[in-house]
Amino acid sequence: QSAKLGIVTGRSLPELLGARLGTGARRAYWAQAELVAAATDIAEVIGGAIALNLLFGLPLPIGGLIVGIAAIALLAV
Repeated sequence: QSAKLGIVTGRSLPELLGARLGTGARRAYWAQAELVAAATDIAEVIGGAIALNLLFGLPLPIGGLIVGIAAIALLAV
């Protein structure tokens, strides 16, 4: 639906929401998006730590540290 909206109006969904909603609602949408992004990152680190534990027997905190550093390094590139 967002793609159709963009084709018809020439604006993205966040642009249209920003024009229609007040400051409080926009901040609530922003906070929700940040929480979802953080939850995705946490799931990635935990899943990677479990994989390293199963494959190589690394302790979970060490695996989490390795995966976290790798994720930050990939984002920095």
